[in-house]
Amino acid sequence: ARVTTGEYETITWETLTAQEQNKLRQHYGLQPHQRINNPYVMEDVRIARMLQRSREETEDIRWIQIEEALARIQGKRCKQICSMLQR
Repeated sequence: ARVTTGEYETITWETLTAQEQNKLRQHYGLQPHQRINNPYVMEDVRIARMLQRSREETEDIRWIQIEEALARIQGKRCKQICSMLQR
C-alpha cells in the first residue's frame, strides 16, 4: 500500500533510512550499535517525512491532505506535552 500523508505510517528504527538513523545518532550522541525506540522521537521523524512530502507534492488536494494530517499530529503532540507537564 502506498503511503499517502504519512499520518499513520509505522515508523520504527528498522524502517528509518540510513540518513535518518545517522541524523538521530549524531543528534543524540549514540554509538553505532545503539537505537532509539522513543515514540516521541519517532514522531519527529514522521513530521519531517510529512513536511518533505508536502514540499514535493504538486497536486493541491494531496498537499491539503498532508497539511491537515500535520495539523492533527501537532494537536496530538500538544496533548502529549500537556499531559507530561501535568504529572
